[in-house]
Amino acid sequence: MIPTMTLIREDDIKYIENSVNISELVKNQSVQMTLKVNNESNSPLFKAFCYQKSKNPESSRLDFFHINQFPDGIFFKEGEDGGYHCYIFELKYTGSNDLPKLTKQLFSGYIHCKSLLSVLDIDLSKVTYSFHVVFVKENSNQDKFNKINRSKKIIPGKKLNTSSAFDNWLNNILIYCTDKYKKVMEINKIELDINKERENFIEYYNTFIV
Repeated sequence: MIPTMTLIREDDIKYIENSVNISELVKNQSVQMTLKVNNESNSPLFKAFCYQKSKNPESSRLDFFHINQFPDGIFFKEGEDGGYHCYIFELKYTGSNDLPKLTKQLFSGYIHCKSLLSVLDIDLSKVTYSFHVVFVKENSNQDKFNKINRSKKIIPGKKLNTSSAFDNWLNNILIYCTDKYKKVMEINKIELDINKERENFIEYYNTFIV
């Protein structure tokens, strides 16, 4: 156990003994997305930022941070070399839909991790990060069309991605940048499979091993 863990709000960091599910119900698609995170190593796994300060689970936990987005799950564990690794997960029904928002959510997870580990007196030079996008389908026809045509194809309810953002997605990276700051995030894409067809919705499921 990390001694400085006592500085954190009770139940904000939870020890995951074996596994935990990250789930999201997409009502307009009648779909339940579930990713099971399995810890198959000897190192303890922790889920961070379990406390929600508002009714919106996707809102930032950091009042000083100008981005108000938050990812669906943040975990961290100690490695065999004494360093730490942070796992940042975001669930999306369609993988590349609204890449600007997805980028903010993953980057927000990165900043939340750095802030938390600093409080825990963990050496940030020994911390690594991985960014995981979990989705049911990848329908990029609109983005592919817009990439090669000057006239933009508009689909109601689906936001347009820039060509550069879509190119980055195809190359498994997302980039958050401001005028003077840039963070390149390598992303791991996890596609869910149909698990069960229930009366009111379809459950899509997969397992991720840490």
